[in-house]
Amino acid sequence: DIKGKVVAVDPEKKKVTLDHEDIPGLMKAMQMPFSVENAKVLEGKARWSESIVHWSNVIRVRTKEPAGWLGLANAQINAKEFAGAGASIETLRKTDWPARFNEVKKQTEALAARLEK
Repeated sequence: DIKGKVVAVDPEKKKVTLDHEDIPGLMKAMQMPFSVENAKVLEGKARWSESIVHWSNVIRVRTKEPAGWLGLANAQINAKEFAGAGASIETLRKTDWPARFNEVKKQTEALAARLEK
């Protein structure tokens, strides 16, 4: 687990700035912004550990949207962090998402099926 603290939140830009400790083998402790776009770029490069950190921070900023949880579960499955992925999927299942997110159940079950393999 990596520890850090939120030092700024910019809901309009959907970004959060964190001051985090060293991520061994990846980066030194620093203060940096995190966003959905950052997480998607890291996923595209199969940098799952970093992607997990970014998605975790997206969840803090976009609390009423499932995108962060979906991204986090996907990254956790790809990083073979199956216990974390299971917990993320359970959160997705238990949360009463607004009606505009009508695909969440389908997306969640697709992630759950990948986890079961």
